[in-house]
Order: sequence, then structure tokens, then C-alpha cells
Amino acid sequence: MEGFNSSGFSGRANGSRSLLNSHFYGAGEFACWWTSSEEDSSFVWVRWLKIDSTQVSRYFYNKEHAYSVRCVKD
Repeated sequence: MEGFNSSGFSGRANGSRSLLNSHFYGAGEFACWWTSSEEDSSFVWVRWLKIDSTQVSRYFYNKEHAYSVRCVKD
């Protein structure tokens, strides 16, 4: 699933993966992207989008999960 909006952003709702049990979660429902901001040595902030919402959420999650990466040029 690919989304396009007025900002020009597009992305896939590819969910996330737990590195603890190798399971994938949320494919087709949401997408998470790493940020460069750490909460502490075990947790990092991610940006989270759901396909049925216009909100961009910010949560911190354990680094033992796999999320997408989006490169942004400064």
C-alpha cells in the first residue's frame, strides 16, 4: 500500500519486526520509522503512521525491534 498526500510524502505500511521472535507485525496497517533521537541506551523514538489516520505519532520503542529507515537530506 502506498500513500501520497499534499506534502509529497509517500510510504508503505510495512509494519515492524520483533528481533526477539522474528515475527512481523502490522503489515498493511501501519509504518514506523526510526528517528535519530534516543530515549536512553535501550529505547529510541520512532514516528508512527496508521493507514486510517492523518496523525503522525511519536513513541519510544525498544531497540530490539526493526523499523523502516527514511533518509532526509539537510
